[in-house]
Amino acid sequence: MPPSAGQVRIRVAFVGLCGTDLHVAHGDMDQRVRTPLVFGHEMSGTVDAVGDETVELGAGEQARDVARWARATLDHPGELLLLRARTQFALGRHAAARKVLAPLLSGQERCALPWTLSEGMVTGVRIAIRDGMADRARRLLDRMLSAAEATGVWYSLVFATPEVIETLTASLGRLGSHDSIATQVLMRRRGLASPAIPPPLTERELSVLRLLPTMRSVDEIAEDLTVSPNTVKTHVRGIYSKLNVRSRRDAVLAAVARGLLHGDAVATPE
Repeated sequence: MPPSAGQVRIRVAFVGLCGTDLHVAHGDMDQRVRTPLVFGHEMSGTVDAVGDETVELGAGEQARDVARWARATLDHPGELLLLRARTQFALGRHAAARKVLAPLLSGQERCALPWTLSEGMVTGVRIAIRDGMADRARRLLDRMLSAAEATGVWYSLVFATPEVIETLTASLGRLGSHDSIATQVLMRRRGLASPAIPPPLTERELSVLRLLPTMRSVDEIAEDLTVSPNTVKTHVRGIYSKLNVRSRRDAVLAAVARGLLHGDAVATPE
């Protein structure tokens, strides 16, 4: 059964039982306890499906309140489509994210705010980059630059995630009349103390980075990645250097701030 609006379906992997559950199961619990009972207090699993109004995982009632308010208040659904697309993208469901985003990017659905379309294009660029669709990413960047020039709204580009800025930087010289606008975007970013060309992490460094919030030791990370502990230490030093940090905790925080890790999915190590 698909989840209803505002619900998430979880494919359960493990469920824990407590002492009370065992007492009830053995029949030696207070008679005031009535059946049927659902045993288990903690469980873990993976998100299997997401309902229509579920716009942000981890936000709970606030997310549902925003979705309900938006549906009741906004004349156009563009902002809701963007939130849903971002949720699907965060879940790694890139095809679903593209499908949800398509009516917004095509102009089929209108937006309440003039910059929502630009934010949608940023999400589209990120999806294209992750899926190796370089031509699509550049086309969307070209549209974003054109929109920035026409509307004077630069925020979405200036504060885009590092992967988007890296793609923009790599596209310089191939953007035609928009090259000068792209250069201005990078200059504004630099003026705000945001690095215009963030040093990219290698694939191995990204693999290590994703494991830093798990609290695994260096030896355990090495075992997970089938490399030596010294190799992991080398990658960690590279991560610290490129993120300009000195600790594991700061590396995680910096990675979340740069969009390299999803904030809701990590627990900050001490």
